[in-house]
Amino acid sequence: MSQSPGPDFGQPAKPELFHGLQLLRAVAAISVAVYHWAIAWFPEAYRTNAFDRVVSVGSAGVDLFFVISGFVIYTSTSGEPSRTTAGTFFLRRFRRIYPLYWILLAVIVAARLAGFSTQILAGAEVELTPWSLIQNILLFPTEYPVLGVAWTLSFEIYFYAIFGLLLFIRRPIARAVALAAMITAITVVARLVPQNNLSFFFQDSVVFEFLLGVLIAAAFERYRGTKWPTAWWIAPMVAVLFLSPWFVAYDWDEGLEPRLLWMGLPCAVIVAASLGIRFQPGRLRDTVLLLGDASYAIYLVHTFFILAYVRFLRAVPLDLPLQIGLGVVGLIVSCLAGVAVHILVERPLRGLFRRQSALAPAG
Repeated sequence: MSQSPGPDFGQPAKPELFHGLQLLRAVAAISVAVYHWAIAWFPEAYRTNAFDRVVSVGSAGVDLFFVISGFVIYTSTSGEPSRTTAGTFFLRRFRRIYPLYWILLAVIVAARLAGFSTQILAGAEVELTPWSLIQNILLFPTEYPVLGVAWTLSFEIYFYAIFGLLLFIRRPIARAVALAAMITAITVVARLVPQNNLSFFFQDSVVFEFLLGVLIAAAFERYRGTKWPTAWWIAPMVAVLFLSPWFVAYDWDEGLEPRLLWMGLPCAVIVAASLGIRFQPGRLRDTVLLLGDASYAIYLVHTFFILAYVRFLRAVPLDLPLQIGLGVVGLIVSCLAGVAVHILVERPLRGLFRRQSALAPAG
């Protein structure tokens, strides 16, 4: 691993050229998986405040994803303002998020219709009504998505929607300022209107983590040749993530409050410090790039294995050491399964979409 200035911003930078971001994507997905598995490993009677504070660090993987997303979206459009139309942007984002999600959502719905409980995936047993299905299919904000981890995808779609609508602003910096103004205005209005699930969604501070990524991208484009943070900044920021739950009020359901300060900002520094990381050609680099590419599949797929694990323990109770050991195996298998789903399902779908785009008539 080495430090290098990174790709040339004379052309739009491809996210995969940032080896550090690919590494962080992998770390983020696996961290969230560890967080969810740790909750499943230990029955509630064994969980303590100290346990909650330690495993809560894994949930910061979500914050890493949000900051990275803001960085990538700004970077991938800043070099081609005249060529990136809103339609092209939305189509790319649709292809990235929805196809694999819909496949896994269909599996959950089929399981529910067959009489299986999937409560652990959603946090509650969601009633499958036509309206709830439409909400989940479109990733419309809902208190309990059928696939629980999909709550983060709703925020992704929200960010994409505003960013795409602002693509008519040709200057990337001006677009970023307008983006910040719109998100801030929506957040303020959401706090003033009568409160419900939708207003709670639009006032959540995590959406500003996307803006942190946009800010990093704009600053990196302008100042990357000067005193840019190096990878040495990552260790102290990880320490902040581990220590902050011990000094900040923590609630198991709500997490750290305010999350933007205690998780978003350290994750933003970690993302900025990772941009100069480069791996030499070889097996390590190939593994990091593969895991980064597979991070979305790992994020979505691992919860299915937790569901199977919990159902197994209900049928076959185990002593705690055996339960934890089986859970560790389940964690590893679920991450490998995510990689397999990426290779066998997600990657072929992307190839199919690329071929369709190539065959589509221009204009």
